[in-house]
Amino acid sequence: MLRKVIVLVISAIVSLFVWTCCSMKNVNKEAFKIKEAYYQTWIVSENEKGTDIMLELKKVDKGVIFDSIVFRGVRLKAFIIRQDNIVELKSILPAGKSRITNLEIHPVNLPDQLIYHYKGKRMSYPLKMIERKATKFY
Repeated sequence: MLRKVIVLVISAIVSLFVWTCCSMKNVNKEAFKIKEAYYQTWIVSENEKGTDIMLELKKVDKGVIFDSIVFRGVRLKAFIIRQDNIVELKSILPAGKSRITNLEIHPVNLPDQLIYHYKGKRMSYPLKMIERKATKFY
């Protein structure tokens, strides 16, 4: 009798462990990993200047659609460059006059983040560690 109870308890514990491991495997799967994130101010002339926001991603799952980057309270369109397993996202925040067209700039009250769509849901990834690189002069 005691042997049956012990076997039943051990079986329940093993089953619970296996079920927990299988369910945890799919819960926190990230759709991508950020390899590098930085911003860099650039100056062409006194009137034309701005900031590039660059994100280098790796291990991007199929089905991820990148939308925009929020940087310093402004939502900016994300331009995408794909090379093998690396995806680069770039946004441009102009200051003053700019010859660059098709920039979608929307003021928002949000922290720095990457906005994307995955598995039919709109999601965001907080950008807490964006490195500042030296200003480029053209």
